[in-house]
Amino acid sequence: MKPFWQKACTALLIIGYSFITIVAHAQSDSTSRDTIDNSIPKTSYFNFMLSYSANDVYYGRKDSLPVPYFSPSLQYVHKSGIYLKATASYLASSYAQRIDAVELEGGYNFAIGENFSGTLKADKYYYNSASVSVRSEIKSVIGAELSYDCWGIVGISGNFMYSFTSGPSDFLINPGISHEFDWGTNGAWSLEPGFAANIGTTHFHDAYKQRRFLKNGKSVNKNDSTVTETSTEKIVTATKIYELAPGHLKVLDYEFSIPLNYNYKKWTFSCTPYYAIPVNPATYLNQVNIKTTPKGGATSSTTSTFKTTETLSNSFYVEAALSFRLDMKKNSKTPAADL
Repeated sequence: MKPFWQKACTALLIIGYSFITIVAHAQSDSTSRDTIDNSIPKTSYFNFMLSYSANDVYYGRKDSLPVPYFSPSLQYVHKSGIYLKATASYLASSYAQRIDAVELEGGYNFAIGENFSGTLKADKYYYNSASVSVRSEIKSVIGAELSYDCWGIVGISGNFMYSFTSGPSDFLINPGISHEFDWGTNGAWSLEPGFAANIGTTHFHDAYKQRRFLKNGKSVNKNDSTVTETSTEKIVTATKIYELAPGHLKVLDYEFSIPLNYNYKKWTFSCTPYYAIPVNPATYLNQVNIKTTPKGGATSSTTSTFKTTETLSNSFYVEAALSFRLDMKKNSKTPAADL
């Protein structure tokens, strides 16, 4: 078994065992169980949201073209904690305007005690074939998001995701730390500065890089080679790019964020500035094949191979969202008295 699979399987087993142990303990402890029930919404509800992202930055990686999204979404949350969500991302750029991605998500929110909470979820993605988003080769993701509040002093979080791409799969980890400040009536305002490190494999970026040169943001070039003809010859150039060691687990970037939230009745406004510092640039193997055909002559072929290094740059971008929560009506019927 490859080292990557050993690490991934070991981590997943630890996560699964920890989760099962915690849940089993909670179910056997009446005090913890009451806390879980109190954390679940009293009623099911719908959540309507419109969000804006100035650029699509994923684990510190981004395209040379900006990818700004307006994303309306509809979410249904059952009082048990199970939820379903659908999101459409509209690309609002200078080079193209279209629905660039659709995401379907389902999951389960839970809480154990007053300090520990988490989400188990699965996502399915559908991207436009011409999308230049760095995550456009990701097909689906399953994972867990866990958080623990340490006595109200600091919040510790950890996201664990297994990502299915158009090629091999990725294992991604996102440990983070934050502290929340709230003020106003009933804590209507909140600010939560945080820091996170994103760690993972990069098959998603390898697949993106292999297809990126076929796209200009508007359309896809179905021919993976370029043809040049002169009065004396025809030249066909084909280029292939591969990332070396995309299966190695490594730190991809460090991120600072300052989410600001405001709650007014059933409305919530949020604005989050991010600053991402990517690290550990990838090394690419470039293969260039040139076929030359003189007029009336035989074709000759030459292949050259060389390495290049990924160019990284820090990113500052902002995400903002406005949401409205619509609670389902409670059952007004009064249960019949016991006989």
